[in-house]
Amino acid sequence: MNQRSKVLELARGPAAPPSALRRSRLIFFRAAWVVLAVIVIGLNVAGIPYAYDQAASVLTAENARELRELGISREFYAAYDGVGLPTAVTLVFLAVAAVVFWRRSEDPMPLLGSFTLLVFGGAAGSGTMHELADAHPAFWFPVNLLDYVGQVSFAAFFYLFPDGRFVPRWTRWLAAAVGLLFATNIFFPGSVLDLFRGPLFIVFICSLLFAQVYRYRRTSSLVQRQQTKWVVFGFVVALVGFSVVIVLGLLVPALRDPGPLGELVGDTLIYGFISLIPLSIGVAILRNRLWDIDLLINRALV
Repeated sequence: MNQRSKVLELARGPAAPPSALRRSRLIFFRAAWVVLAVIVIGLNVAGIPYAYDQAASVLTAENARELRELGISREFYAAYDGVGLPTAVTLVFLAVAAVVFWRRSEDPMPLLGSFTLLVFGGAAGSGTMHELADAHPAFWFPVNLLDYVGQVSFAAFFYLFPDGRFVPRWTRWLAAAVGLLFATNIFFPGSVLDLFRGPLFIVFICSLLFAQVYRYRRTSSLVQRQQTKWVVFGFVVALVGFSVVIVLGLLVPALRDPGPLGELVGDTLIYGFISLIPLSIGVAILRNRLWDIDLLINRALV
């Protein structure tokens, strides 16, 4: 093999497995994805009226008066902040998940990414199904189960992307520990078993980034490195943007009580940053010739 052939082989990355999923398994997972999508969409649609009522109920008489002076009605506030923003972000997650599922569901890693986007976006990262569970306790367990699956699959995706292997190998035990911690966090919130908060949660976030950086430096091909850059870039920008909005609200005296208009602006920024996560994952999975992420990163830093 000459030098040029070696360079081309490195640029393309490792060859895809000849049969990623056997036909019987592929049919099963595709059917499971469709059923899960129907459940997630149905629960979120059912939760819309309750999310609207909850957003409207949190407004005090003083808040409502401030909004009227700005030409904003209570109904618009509830529809936009309680329903519109979480639903819009959920639709972004579901749209990217559907495109990945349609084009790459025969491969295990894209299929996992599609499932992750579907459940995390519809039950964990956004959506209105939790308001349904608050109003009707019968939905508490299925809604929280979907939340749990979404959180754990999101962690597993970062530990496995882009080649479907745990790198380094000990991250598989870390993934198992994360699964246990999320179980206590979601099903027993606020109890003595709920340890997944504060510093431990920050360690978890850092572990996701560490797994991607370690893989990037040690085992990834050129194409896989570009995929990693897209995923990490979207995640980091979303995380930093989300954190800046929260920290400013806590530290800046003028922003500690921003009023209903300030909450609208803050929630819009937060949900906008969250929507970068599915978009970056979708680009990383779907693009064969990835856009020049290095140029985008340089401009973002400038």
